[in-house]
Amino acid sequence: LKNERGQSIVLVAIMILSFLMFFTFALNTGLLIHAKISVQSAADAAAYAGAATQGRYLNGISFLNYDMRRQYKKFLFRNAFVGALGSPNFPSTSTNQTTGRYDFPKFDFSGGTPQKVALKVPVVCVPLLARGVNSDRCMQLNMKNTGKDIKDRLGILPGGGSSIIQALIESNQQLASAIQRTCVGQGGINEAVLISWLFKGESNETYIVDLINKWFDSSGNAANQNRGEVTALIQGLVKGLGLYPRNILNLMRIDTLRDFINTPHQENLDLETVESMERDTTKAERMERTILAFKSALSNLNSSVFDPASMRMDELQPDTMLQLDHVYASDLNVFYQASRIDGTVDENDPTFCKSFAKRITLKQIPVAVKRVNLGTKNIVYAVKVRAFIKPRGLLFAPWSEDLELTAVAGAKPFGSRIGPMAVTGQVFSTTIGDMLNARINGQPICDIGGVSGDCPVPNLEVGAGKTFYDTEFLVQMKDIVTNGAGGGNFSLSGLEKAQYHAMAPNPPEVGRYGIIPPPPDSANMSSRMPFQFIPYFHGKGIPSGNEFKLPIPVYRFYAPIYPAGQGDPTAYVRNFLVFLKDLNAEYGFDPQSTYDTALASLMTYINGPLTTGNGSENRESRTFAAIELPMYNLDNPSSPFWLKRAENVLTSWAPSYVRVGRSDFTFTPRFGYSVKHVALRDLIREGVPDVDSELERVSH
Repeated sequence: LKNERGQSIVLVAIMILSFLMFFTFALNTGLLIHAKISVQSAADAAAYAGAATQGRYLNGISFLNYDMRRQYKKFLFRNAFVGALGSPNFPSTSTNQTTGRYDFPKFDFSGGTPQKVALKVPVVCVPLLARGVNSDRCMQLNMKNTGKDIKDRLGILPGGGSSIIQALIESNQQLASAIQRTCVGQGGINEAVLISWLFKGESNETYIVDLINKWFDSSGNAANQNRGEVTALIQGLVKGLGLYPRNILNLMRIDTLRDFINTPHQENLDLETVESMERDTTKAERMERTILAFKSALSNLNSSVFDPASMRMDELQPDTMLQLDHVYASDLNVFYQASRIDGTVDENDPTFCKSFAKRITLKQIPVAVKRVNLGTKNIVYAVKVRAFIKPRGLLFAPWSEDLELTAVAGAKPFGSRIGPMAVTGQVFSTTIGDMLNARINGQPICDIGGVSGDCPVPNLEVGAGKTFYDTEFLVQMKDIVTNGAGGGNFSLSGLEKAQYHAMAPNPPEVGRYGIIPPPPDSANMSSRMPFQFIPYFHGKGIPSGNEFKLPIPVYRFYAPIYPAGQGDPTAYVRNFLVFLKDLNAEYGFDPQSTYDTALASLMTYINGPLTTGNGSENRESRTFAAIELPMYNLDNPSSPFWLKRAENVLTSWAPSYVRVGRSDFTFTPRFGYSVKHVALRDLIREGVPDVDSELERVSH
């Protein structure tokens, strides 16, 4: 057919149709490519969200692991410093000048003549009625019977002498009986304080008031004027949970976060399945990684092009990527000054207060976790996203059914660290040799059956080759307690400040633990602000300068002690405390009662304050951990024992080749886990899939 000009109508029609087909093809191809990019972006977002969730869990594990170390240092400070305050001139003099280690001396009166004994290990004794001043009360492991001494010096036979002399002797015996009760009560307080530092599983200190009142009531009215002062002192000294309960809770949280990371991969997920996970409280916690990844993918798809209900996602990572070993310090010996009751005062006995250094051997102290090397497998997250274009989702689309587009992406958390992989329980102890000669009343202080008398005790390096037992370290702690004034005066606030410093980061920990940096302050705002990626709360605000206030800034983060509706806290706690029942019952120490009380008090705390959120330490809960920031207004920046600035500890990301030594902080410091996308080939090299898995079939 031709028009009036002789042009072919068919040819024109063909040309127009061809142009329209080419235009539609080009347009649909562009739209299809855009849709493919959209699906790839969805996969990228899903991988990043899943890896970011893993990174947050890893940060939580890292922070809790370091808090376990801090809690151990808290006990060491209490054991080696607070428990030794009753020594004269503590700790400015040492009987062992060659090593610089303080010898924790005691006086032994068992031979009639006072003899100073170098015990070489801390023996807890709280100097009661000292009114904030060190005294030598806790030095005396036997006290002389001055009534017998009077008769011996005057040469008086029993029942002889004038009535005045007899009245003097009887009055002296009454005084001796009162002091005997004081001595025995002092031993009971010492035991209660040490047991509290180790096993106290409640957040208040009212339980110890009954023991203090019992001691005062048995000591006579003369001592009652100091009852309130002593009660406040002891309550302050045992403030907070003990070492075992606090680190048991930390371990429970770490194990939960580890299990979240190792949640088995999910396949063929759709919107209905993910929404059902969210509604199920027993699954929502464990499946957070999966839920966030799926929803991140879904939010990157155009609902006008893709059908949200049809999207599918497969997780491709292995089910076990993180394996942790618990690190325990075991068979370590701690001591307190106890008193043995021998009945009434014997007027012919040269001593009437017989005290001993009572030993308790601790088992399975939870102190850390370490990562097990699983070969080439790292913490990674990979997904395959399948999205379906609607039949008319693209302009002039020629197909009448959903068109499937697929994308694969991978990401991994990197940087930081959980803790040193090679750490062992021996790092948390010291073996004190030649203990056979340290005897009180003929009894060895630490006789564990060896010829050399070696005695393993809790201890830790603090830097410069020193430990918690070294005089140099203890003197710096004393300067903080007394605010640099020297002398023997101390206060609870001074002890709390020194305790915080004793828990601060030390040079041996740099590059080995994930340490939370300090909050910004006016003095170092510019240098510290770039490193602040965590929220914290502080009840009294952040003070400026060197002012130290309580409470310490606290970081709260998601770390349940158990996933919702799962686990048995009682069984978990019992496994750590059961060793108490096998200890020897001597000098009034009751292992079974200690076990029962420790277990019951911690379970009461878990089922009470942790569940309700009222009365818990730092406002922690069953779901949220709350730990003190470890670097807050630290004094004495020149000290070799603790690190004051963020630049000193933010070393986790630094590669090994820039670390020359522990004192090398010159490289750019960083903090915490971050996330990066990784090539699929790298994921395969790191052991993500098996050789016949989805990732192996993806072209690279």
